[in-house]
Amino acid sequence: MKLIKIISVIILLSAKLPATAQSMTDKWVKTASRQLKATIYLDSINEDYTFFAQSKRSKLWGYGQYTEKKAILYIPIGYQELTPIQSDVFMAKYQNAYGLIKSNFSENNAILVPFLFTSFLYDDQCKVMQSVKMKNSQGKWGMFNLRNGMLMAPFWFGVPENIPNVYLQPDDSINIEQKELWNRILNQNSTIKLLNLSGERLLLLHPELDKFSKITEINLNGNNLSQIPDWFDQLKLTSLNLFGNTHIRFIPHTINRFQTLKILKFGWHTLPGSWPVRSWYETLEFDTLLFGSPSITEIHCNHYCTSQENQNHIFTFLKSLPNLKHIHFYRESSLPLPLIHTWASADSISTVIFDALITDTSATSIVEDIGKLTHLKHVQFSGIDSLDLKPLRSLTNPRFIQIKFYKKIEGNRYGFLREFRYDNTMENKTHQDFIDALDNYSLN
Repeated sequence: MKLIKIISVIILLSAKLPATAQSMTDKWVKTASRQLKATIYLDSINEDYTFFAQSKRSKLWGYGQYTEKKAILYIPIGYQELTPIQSDVFMAKYQNAYGLIKSNFSENNAILVPFLFTSFLYDDQCKVMQSVKMKNSQGKWGMFNLRNGMLMAPFWFGVPENIPNVYLQPDDSINIEQKELWNRILNQNSTIKLLNLSGERLLLLHPELDKFSKITEINLNGNNLSQIPDWFDQLKLTSLNLFGNTHIRFIPHTINRFQTLKILKFGWHTLPGSWPVRSWYETLEFDTLLFGSPSITEIHCNHYCTSQENQNHIFTFLKSLPNLKHIHFYRESSLPLPLIHTWASADSISTVIFDALITDTSATSIVEDIGKLTHLKHVQFSGIDSLDLKPLRSLTNPRFIQIKFYKKIEGNRYGFLREFRYDNTMENKTHQDFIDALDNYSLN
């Protein structure tokens, strides 16, 4: 029994006290025992004269502290079990049901989770996420936050190991169950191809989504997911949008198990307005089995890297893709400048978009870099100040080029300068028209 093990550790630690301290401890323990008519067990976690008390008559448990020659109970005696989860949070059993109590080390303790559950689990995953898993009377497992008792994972899971990682910020106030949303989604025809959950502020996906085995496109832009569900490996995905789920640390190869994935988007969200999504970024790693995926032709990267090592890892992944045609780096991306002409896909890339304000040096490097991409047809980016566009003359016959220039005018403000724009989307212009457009911009 867990409680017996905990009490044994408490007794063992107290037995190792120095003789003088042990004598003092024995004295106040005897006093507290007499006052409460209970057996006293020292709390080795909080110390400072805190203790567990088991009534000698009823055998029920409470928790308190000895101060000013008086034993004070912060959690009154009356619980069948009382197990410390954290220094101020206890799992309690009352009338054969488990609940969660927070001791404020005053007589005003709070019940974080009501006594409604048949079992609980506090494992390594819970320690990381500051949570505890609990089982309801229907045999389903869910998860609660230890700070405030908020439900982190609904009671959807048959075994606790299937509960995914979920991270809450202190100001999160999310209806985690989203009953209306999931009723609407899960009642759709099981043959749907597109699953659009953009902007729903989801912390996890319903496990019953695995019945939609025909899904080929998933849009998760603007949510708060922390990991990709295992059931993705059943899908023949062609498009996956992970924008906004910045707490995802690992992208498994199973998203492209059948080598059907063409479009992959990852990093900060691209939704308008203020969204209560994560404002920090985790190190993002790609499963090495994704490296060299021949099916991926389009990458949208809006990721803020936390380290040079992670930057190198992400570009090693992108560089390995042999059939990339479309690359889009967004404004919030702080990735280093890639030498795209050295990538495995250098001969297939037709579209390069840098949606960001780029410094003089980096903008010049980009022009030199993309000028070496022989099949490039579409270019867009913005840079600070005008620059030499001559390296673009090597492009054979691009369809559309738009390069915007900005100049710092005061402080961190920028003014808009004349842009270079070449539009041959109708394909009615010649290569000489392109050369003339470059020369005309340089002269002016």
